[in-house]
Amino acid sequence: PRHSQAPKFCSTSPDEKIDDVPNARAGTLRRQRKDSRAEASGLIPGLKKGDWKCPSCGQNCFACKIACPRCGLSKRVAAGKEGVVDDAGEIDPDIHDLCSQFDIEFRHVEKLNDLMKDRQDTREEDLQKLWACMNEAASPAGMLVSKMKDIENGTFVAVNRDPRMHDLKETFGLDQEAASKLSDVLVLR
Repeated sequence: PRHSQAPKFCSTSPDEKIDDVPNARAGTLRRQRKDSRAEASGLIPGLKKGDWKCPSCGQNCFACKIACPRCGLSKRVAAGKEGVVDDAGEIDPDIHDLCSQFDIEFRHVEKLNDLMKDRQDTREEDLQKLWACMNEAASPAGMLVSKMKDIENGTFVAVNRDPRMHDLKETFGLDQEAASKLSDVLVLR
C-alpha cells in the first residue's frame, strides 16, 4: 500500500502545520484558512482582492472583468462610478466599449486608458484605428498590446496630418485604409 498510515480526520488547530496533515486534507485546510483570512479582511469568501460581486445578478466576477459575464453590467456602474476619465483613474466609456467588445484583460484596459489621457487631440481617430486593427487581428488582445507599445514609442499614427500625405492621397487616389497603412510605414522611417 502507498499509505502506511491512516489519514487523520480530526480538526486541526491553527498552530498545527499543514505538513503534518495528510495530502488529501492539506488542500482543504489551506482553503479554509484562506477563506477565514478573507472574511477577516472584509472580502466575500471565495473572492480575491479586486474581485467584485455584481449587484444586479449576484455573479462573482474576477477583477480582470470590466463587465459582469452573466448580465453584462459594467464594473463601473456596479461600483457607482459611471463617467468619463478623471484623475482618479476611471475608465473612459469609449475605451470600455472597445475593450469589452474584444474581451481585453483589465490591466490592458487600464494601460490604454492611461495612454489615451495624453492623446486627447487625436483620441477619436486613435480609437477608430485601434478598433479597425483589433477587428482584423487574429488576436485582438495581442494587437492592442502591440499598438500600445507603438503609442508609448511615438510611432502610432491614426491620421497623418502632414500636408504631403494629403497630396499623396489625392495624387494616387488612395482610400482611407491604404493611406493609413502608408502612414504607418512612413512613421517608422
